[in-house]
Amino acid sequence: MSQDCAGGLVLIALAALALWLTRDLDQGTLNAMGPAMLPRWLAIAVGLSGLALLVFAFIKHGDALERWNLRGPVFVIGGIVAFALTIRPFSFGALSTP
Repeated sequence: MSQDCAGGLVLIALAALALWLTRDLDQGTLNAMGPAMLPRWLAIAVGLSGLALLVFAFIKHGDALERWNLRGPVFVIGGIVAFALTIRPFSFGALSTP
């Protein structure tokens, strides 16, 4: 599998997730924008970009998908989780944050 193919599939999956998560929000009109207008149209743009990347992956032979290290994503996700847990005080049994 080429890097372009994998990237296109990930972008399409991300766009589908965003469209699914905004399904219950009102889009509104251009005169009265709703909370889903920007995320929904950005998801459509990301999905179209992923589709274009996927099409070009089959037209032009690109670099093969290589092994990647989990160290970077683990630290990034860990940082996001640590921020989310400490942004507001909470208590969970004996565990509490200031």
